[in-house]
Amino acid sequence: KMQSAGVRVFCVLLLSTITQTSGITISTRIGRIEGITADVNNVTVHQFLGIPFAKPPLGELRFRKPEPYGNWTGTLKATAFGPSCMQDFYENDKRLIPNLNITEDCLQLNVFVPGNIDKRNWRAVMVWVHGGGFTNGQATMFNGSYLSSRSDVIVVTINYRLNVFGFLYAGMDSNYKGHYGLFDQQLAFKWVKDNIEDFGGNPHIITIFGESAGGVSVTLQSILASNLGLFQRVIAESGSVLMPVDLDGTQTSELTKQTAKLLNCSRANMEDTIACLQTIDAPSLMANYFKAMPHFFKFSFTFAGELLNHSLFNDLAKNNSPPLTMLRSLDVIAGTNEGEAGLEFFDLLGYQKPWKFNVSKGIPERILCKHIIPMANAEIYKGCDDLNGVICDSYVKNSPTSASLQDQTQAAMDFYADISMNYPTFQFLKIHSDKTTMNTYQYTFDHTPTWELIQERPSWLRGPNHASELAFVFGLKDWYPRNVQPTSAELVLSHQMMDMWTNFAKTGNPNNGNTSLWRPFNRNNYYLSLDIPLKSGVSLYGKRMEFLLKDVPEIARVCKNQTYVVSTSLGKIRGTIVEVDSQKIVQFRKIPYAVPPVGELRFAKPLPITPWNETMDSTTFGPSCMQTVNKEDSHLVSEDCLHLNIYAPFPVLLSSDKPVMIWIHGGGFTSGQGKSTDGSRLSLKGDVIVVTINYRLNVFGFFSMGNPNARGNFGLYDQQLAIKWVYENIHAFGGDPNKITLFGESAGGVSTTIQGVIPSNVGLFKRVIGESGSVLARRDYQTKTYETSKQIIKNIHCEKSSDTEILGCLRSQNASVLLQTWQQIDWKKPSKASYSMTTSIGPITDGELIPESPETALKNPKSSMYRQFTSVDLLVGTNTADSGLLYFNLKPYAQIFNINVTEGVPTRIVCDEMAPSIVREIFSIKCPALAEAICKQYSPKSPATLQVQSQMAADLYGDFLEDVPTIKSLNYHAQSVKSTFQYLFSHRPNWEIIGDRPPWLVGANHASEIPFVFGLKSFYPPTIPITQEEETLAERMMKYWINFARYGNPNGNSSGYWRPYTVEERDYLNLDLNITMSSSLYKDRVDFWTTTVPDIVRQCQPHSVNSSTTFLPNSLVLFVNVLAVICILI
Repeated sequence: KMQSAGVRVFCVLLLSTITQTSGITISTRIGRIEGITADVNNVTVHQFLGIPFAKPPLGELRFRKPEPYGNWTGTLKATAFGPSCMQDFYENDKRLIPNLNITEDCLQLNVFVPGNIDKRNWRAVMVWVHGGGFTNGQATMFNGSYLSSRSDVIVVTINYRLNVFGFLYAGMDSNYKGHYGLFDQQLAFKWVKDNIEDFGGNPHIITIFGESAGGVSVTLQSILASNLGLFQRVIAESGSVLMPVDLDGTQTSELTKQTAKLLNCSRANMEDTIACLQTIDAPSLMANYFKAMPHFFKFSFTFAGELLNHSLFNDLAKNNSPPLTMLRSLDVIAGTNEGEAGLEFFDLLGYQKPWKFNVSKGIPERILCKHIIPMANAEIYKGCDDLNGVICDSYVKNSPTSASLQDQTQAAMDFYADISMNYPTFQFLKIHSDKTTMNTYQYTFDHTPTWELIQERPSWLRGPNHASELAFVFGLKDWYPRNVQPTSAELVLSHQMMDMWTNFAKTGNPNNGNTSLWRPFNRNNYYLSLDIPLKSGVSLYGKRMEFLLKDVPEIARVCKNQTYVVSTSLGKIRGTIVEVDSQKIVQFRKIPYAVPPVGELRFAKPLPITPWNETMDSTTFGPSCMQTVNKEDSHLVSEDCLHLNIYAPFPVLLSSDKPVMIWIHGGGFTSGQGKSTDGSRLSLKGDVIVVTINYRLNVFGFFSMGNPNARGNFGLYDQQLAIKWVYENIHAFGGDPNKITLFGESAGGVSTTIQGVIPSNVGLFKRVIGESGSVLARRDYQTKTYETSKQIIKNIHCEKSSDTEILGCLRSQNASVLLQTWQQIDWKKPSKASYSMTTSIGPITDGELIPESPETALKNPKSSMYRQFTSVDLLVGTNTADSGLLYFNLKPYAQIFNINVTEGVPTRIVCDEMAPSIVREIFSIKCPALAEAICKQYSPKSPATLQVQSQMAADLYGDFLEDVPTIKSLNYHAQSVKSTFQYLFSHRPNWEIIGDRPPWLVGANHASEIPFVFGLKSFYPPTIPITQEEETLAERMMKYWINFARYGNPNGNSSGYWRPYTVEERDYLNLDLNITMSSSLYKDRVDFWTTTVPDIVRQCQPHSVNSSTTFLPNSLVLFVNVLAVICILI
């Protein structure tokens, strides 16, 4: 506390090196003044002491603005320091103060002039405002002779009224609005401006500087429009106008009432109360004022009043406001000391007994979090309870209770120093640097001196205490006691600091002509460490300052409003606060990341969204992208759908750098939406940011003409742009852009792994999770997409002579017409000849976004796609019954194939339909041997039940689409130095997303793992009980996914049960109610597809219809054409 014993800034005036030699008398415009002349280190310094600048503030002038002293007749004798203003001294302090005379008649100043007084050779002027918490201190403590003599500047020190005499406040509706001490300072500045020329000073080069309450004072004076022109520069040492104060006057007016009550001056009318106080003798008035003053984090002045008002902060944000105009006229230096928290020792002395601790030994975490933070919160942020835990977590995260008492104490010191000194100073510098073109400089004083002004120093304090820099500014020899000798290095540092202070006063630049070590603060937050030796740095206490500058004010605001606003580079975004499982999450919904893809942007790459001016309302979800829905839900889909949703733990802390997980939904590239997956529980569970995105689907996302006019893959481009948006803006939501993980399921798993091989994604994310989807999954989208696109053009009557005309025609169509046209092609009437395991439209190898077939690229370590793939960590896996989709694939053909799909899938369907379809559509060759081999591999060796036959058919479907492609991608990735992990989800849940399940299906259906990743309560209907075993499995899976996002290792930041995948061992984790490690998943079947099938294909190669018959020809992949119907919630 600035008013405490430790804050009273006193000095030892040992004048052994200052020798008075003679007197001097000069004529000024207000009268003749007699001073004294002293020799200071062989430099003559003229001292004019005790010059009155205001009438004595006595009688009717008590609690009034000061009145100018005016002229005098005769010669004013200014040869000795005058008295100090009314204040209280502790007995131990008296030995440090050379002048113990106190009186209300104290408004005087002192002028120190080096060399000859020459009105033709003006010198720069430095006006010192002392500290002392606005309750103590005096100009007599600071002999300006050394500073003046060293650098040829004029130094002025001033008194101003303190405590009740200078800062009594009775309310804005009274005639006693306080700030009398500030008015005193202002009148002193005016006196200097008007008269300093007569002392050889330049009235146009005046710097005001001060420490502690003096630092608060000079920065406060720097935003008062009435000061415009009075001074040109400001140096603030350990004090800022933005320090915690009584903004609205509530505390200060209450202090006045309590003082009056103690003095029996309480009256019904405040005017009468003050009239009574004016009759009280000065010592009694002061004693009772201090008796009434609260202790912790209270200041004795308020922003409410005639000179100031609390709207000054808001006015500083307005470009042409008077306060900002004033600030824009000034150069600024501001800084703090490393050990500012030394003041906390004095503030906590009185709390040792009730809080049961010994402050001399240290400050335990419980004292910080249970007492200090709530007390400060109540004073500064009016008791926003949400802040207590957030601030505690932020400051003790690196000093847990298991840490040493010294480390716990350091957390308390950091908080105290930040809230009282460091942050207010940083905030002032930030405003000045951002809003003006004048010079801005920051320093930190880091040298612990041989001798310090505040002698009572706890052993736990690190760095120089509050006020320790003063001796280095005003001259060590004038401050250090006779029995303490400064080191030669300290003398050098003192001279450096004196030179920098006076260089700044003369030119606005603290550097001399030969060096530029001290760089301007600017947007890089440069600062200078005043230590032995000097050092420059960037972003002093950067993370802590960002936390206090951006996070804490928003949390305090949210206490009054259940919405949350963040500021991004594009504009402000308002989210909504939601309570989930008794915890708060902030959801930012429907954030646009791209310009709406309508009109000319239909069938074109997405364009980044442009900045906005108003605060964007992101409290409701947006529409899904165009897809098949019931007629009554048609309003829920739109082409204007390129939005994302962000789930961030409350509060949103910019300084937290949380891992980021971007979810890409599934749905066969034809359906699905980001909003269907609630990221709240996953976010809260792992303290991560979860993002869900929309991207264009079906014809709108994957239409392709196979040329640059419409290459296709628009949905993939959308995903990429969303990822870029997150990379560039997620810091505003508390996320770390260098710790982004993509994860998705089904088409989303295909998407995340596709994005993982796209060369233009380099650096955008660090990790990829693919659930039941792989970049190598086998679906011939290339041919089918082109065929479907051509059929759409024909059916909609857009066949034209040029691509431009065709696109113009298509872009003119109503979105619902286009969707319906695609549906008619995709859902054509089934026939035996038309049976297919492929879908009608999807991602293709376009030669641009995807330069070549992923299968081809991943075989070549030199390819850009391989390099990108092996630059990220990879976690992929499948479900035991992903093949449950076969049920929907065969259902439309049940009558044609003469089967009851619900009862089972006989082996003849494998041999007569599925195997030929694979050979015909995927390998594009005439190869009966391949069909026969597939038939044999997936047929029972002996007569078997329909259940066994069905399971083998399901194996073929799952192996071909999911398991083998996933394992092949693992084999490619495992050759890199990045992490590679495989899982198998085996547990059949009590409730599944895909509810239509045939009785012959064994294991976990497609998409069944999703609730276990996002939290069972986010998916399970209220009527379905969640067992403890399932809850445990979900907890472990969420933890695995989160650990992988945070560390690149699902075990956490060390080795664990889940072993990495290697080509040799092929280890995988079996996610069941009893989690186990296994190896070589489906080895025989995998070997069949990776060894036997390629051999057969090579033998059939001469008879191929298409010579480009690699194992995976130009194909990127996914699932079943009917997935759009059943996975709309995936």
